[in-house]
Amino acid sequence: MRVVSTGIPELDLALGGGLIKGGLIVISYESDLNGSAGWILGLKILKNRIDEGDLGILINHRYPLSNLFNRLSVVGLNAEATLKEGRLKILDVFGSLYGIKYSYEGVHQFGSFDPRMYIPKMVELFEKILTPEQIENSIAAIFTAGSFAMRIGEERYMKVIEESMAFNEKLKLEKGIAFPTRIYFLNRDEISPRFSAWLSSIADQVISITSHEVENRIGGKLRITKSLLPNFELKSFRYWVAKGNIEIL
Repeated sequence: MRVVSTGIPELDLALGGGLIKGGLIVISYESDLNGSAGWILGLKILKNRIDEGDLGILINHRYPLSNLFNRLSVVGLNAEATLKEGRLKILDVFGSLYGIKYSYEGVHQFGSFDPRMYIPKMVELFEKILTPEQIENSIAAIFTAGSFAMRIGEERYMKVIEESMAFNEKLKLEKGIAFPTRIYFLNRDEISPRFSAWLSSIADQVISITSHEVENRIGGKLRITKSLLPNFELKSFRYWVAKGNIEIL
């Protein structure tokens, strides 16, 4: 298995070498303190991979873009500039659902939203806007899995994820193209334990985060609970959130 770096050396080591290229990664967190540590870590990894030359693909299920851009700025990612430079593309499910039109370069929407046609439309959009080389050398952030599961129902979303896995396999077999490395942002308090267990069971790597506040700082425990890499050993770490970074102790 090929790996790519998260840009955080301690996290790479804990995962057994880094993120599995083309793999499905789950970052699981809780609602405490707005789940800030979880989404900060995921977006920081996205930024780091973009800085290393990957194309960033952000599938936005949750926010109007103004709110999304504010969250990207927390980790030092200037969304408008990165979109204009062609290093980031946003597939805007939220805006498609509510008919919000944007003129930003690199923001793409569905003509209409129907969860039954989600994967066919996503495939059509991928083939329209991405070259095979871009697909293979990209990192996708599903932001967030919990919000989409609440919108279309957990059973339907499990079907959607299975359909995406089948498409990924066909793409590799028929065209020799690897799917993007995918990071699913999962707030455990938004979904059922069953859905969380199911998503973790099909994931290649799982990062689990708990958080609390001490002396006006956000910190907690970060655990790598699953990685298919041969050098992986179950580990947990303490961390602090500082100025848009996760400091692993």
